[in-house]
Amino acid sequence: MASQASKRIRKEDLIKLTQAMVRIPSVNPPGNEDDLAEFLVQELKSYGFSSKLVNVKPKRSNVMAMLSGKKKGKTILMNGHMDVVPVGDLSAWKFEPFSGTLHQGRIYGRGSVDMKGGLASAIIATKAFADTYGEDFAGSILIAGVVDEEDAGIGSKKLVESAKADMAIVAEASDNAIYRAHKGVLWFEITTKGQALHSSRVRSGNFENAIYRMTRVVNALEDYLAELEKRKDALVGNPTINVSVIKGGTKTNVVPDLCTITVDRRLLPNEDPKVALEEIHKLLVSKTKLKDLAFHVALEREGTIIKESEPIVKLTRNAIQEVTGKQPKVTGCMATTDMAFLVNQGKIPSVVYGPGSLEQAHVANEYVEVDELLKAAKVYATMFEKILCK
Repeated sequence: MASQASKRIRKEDLIKLTQAMVRIPSVNPPGNEDDLAEFLVQELKSYGFSSKLVNVKPKRSNVMAMLSGKKKGKTILMNGHMDVVPVGDLSAWKFEPFSGTLHQGRIYGRGSVDMKGGLASAIIATKAFADTYGEDFAGSILIAGVVDEEDAGIGSKKLVESAKADMAIVAEASDNAIYRAHKGVLWFEITTKGQALHSSRVRSGNFENAIYRMTRVVNALEDYLAELEKRKDALVGNPTINVSVIKGGTKTNVVPDLCTITVDRRLLPNEDPKVALEEIHKLLVSKTKLKDLAFHVALEREGTIIKESEPIVKLTRNAIQEVTGKQPKVTGCMATTDMAFLVNQGKIPSVVYGPGSLEQAHVANEYVEVDELLKAAKVYATMFEKILCK
C-alpha cells in the first residue's frame, strides 16, 4: 500500500527538477558547483525548507537544507553530490550533454544518473512529505548536496564535521539494490629513471631506457591482478589494480630518462590504503629488482561496510518492498562513494540506494529512467513516514 506522502509525488515535478539540475554544468574538474548550489538553495527555500550554502572552497559550496517536525525524533540524512565528470567526446553524444533532453521516458545528460537524478528524487520526496504532514511529525530530514564526490570527497568530509544524523541514505544509482558496503580507492604514480642518451648509443642489457624499466613494473602489476582476484569478498568482489596512464620520453632519437604511470588500486571495505601501497612497493622491488622506484600518492579513499542488522538496512528494504512488491538484494558496490565519510568519520549508519544503474555513469549518452526517479522518490517518502511518523 502506497504511503500518504508518496501519493503526492508528481512525475512532472521530478522531470522538471532533474532537467533543471542537469542544465547547470558542474563539471569536476575544475569543480565549480556554486551555480547549481545557489539554484538548489533557492528551490529548497521555495518549498519552505530552511536551507543555506556552506562554503568548502572558492566557488565550491555544499547545500544544507532541513525539514523539522514539531517533536523531537530521529534525523535522517539524504546525501547527494552535485559535481559531474567531464563530458568526453562530444561527437559520441546524440543529445547536447547539458540539455536534459527527455526522450522515450529517459532524461539524457551528464549527471542525470550520477547523480543529479538521485538528489532530485530525495528533494521531491521531502517536499511531498512536507506537503502531507507540515510539521506534524517527530524528527528531521537533512538534505545535503555536496561537492567533489568525483575526486577527493571534500564536500562530504566537510559535511561530517558538523552534520548529526541517526542514519543516512546516499542517493547514488544502485541498480535496484541496497549497498551496505563499497570499495575504497588508491590512486598513485610510479616513476622509473633512466639516462638520457642519443638513440644511436644504446646497448642491450644496460637498461638506461626508463620506458624499458617501466615495462617490468607494468608486467609485474598485471601479474599482481591475478593474485588480487583470489581475495574474495562476499559483498564487493575482489580488489583490483589497473595501469591507467603512461608518460615517458621527449623525442624519438633520445633515450628516455623518465617514465611515469598512474595506477588505480581498488580496496576491499576493510583494507588500509597505506598497507596496500606498502605491499605493492615490496612486490615491485622484488619482481623488478629496481630499487629506485619513486611513488607518489594522488588519492586515498577508504572503503566501508555496515552490519546488515542496522535499522537503516531494514527500513530501506521494507520501503522498497512496499513500493515495488519485490524484495531487494542487499549487497555491496564495487565503486567508491561518499558513504565512507558518513560511516567512517561521521559514525552515521548509511546505505546507498538510488535511481538508475551505474552502467550509465561516466559514459556518453548518460541517462536516467523517469520511472526509476519516481520509484526512488516513493521509497524515500515511504521511509520518512516509517522513521518520523511512528
